[in-house]
Amino acid sequence: MFLKQKSEVKERFVPFVKELQHTYGVKVEHIRCDNVGENHALEDACIEKDLRIIFDYTALGMPEQNGVVERAFATMLEKTRAIMNGAGFDEKKRHLFWTEATNTVTHLENIMIRKGMTRTPHYLFYVSDTPYTKHLQVFVKLAIVKVLNPTNKLSDKGMKAIFVGYADKHAGNLYRFINPSTNKIILSHDVKWLERKYGNEKNVKPSIISNVYQDIKGY
Repeated sequence: MFLKQKSEVKERFVPFVKELQHTYGVKVEHIRCDNVGENHALEDACIEKDLRIIFDYTALGMPEQNGVVERAFATMLEKTRAIMNGAGFDEKKRHLFWTEATNTVTHLENIMIRKGMTRTPHYLFYVSDTPYTKHLQVFVKLAIVKVLNPTNKLSDKGMKAIFVGYADKHAGNLYRFINPSTNKIILSHDVKWLERKYGNEKNVKPSIISNVYQDIKGY
């Protein structure tokens, strides 16, 4: 779940909590979060909806009180930066598609078995395997994607696109692509994979950026 503004927290989170309970039978009982205004507004919204969630606020300037989440977030950002570096994204594409990279990192995390476990996080939560497990592809791999509505009979029936992830709540072979001409996301399962990546075709070498947070500055 990605938010453009912090003020969106309560509008997006309350329906998410309800979906967890009604669809998956998961009851959220406690939330530990920063002691900031948007989280207090979320608590008020949860009280109003009678969700009966207990909020536990960390002290200002002490992120170690929520250390597990803070470390997981830092690790996720490092992995996001790594796959964008490997993709050869320029600054514009990094800012446009860091959420796609992060989503892909999350999808991969959900199918990795942790030390001491025998099942993936996805299986432990949903009691089933992910639909995309058998359809994995390399981030920013190029493909020819079928054009659904050609402008005329002489138009190309396929277009080159850049793979960036898997469509949620769909069949596992429905992929997310960047349309290079518009920089918009398209979904397709009718594809022919090319054995090269975006960075290879553009002759872009992986970049090295020292500060992971610089990649998502302003978001």
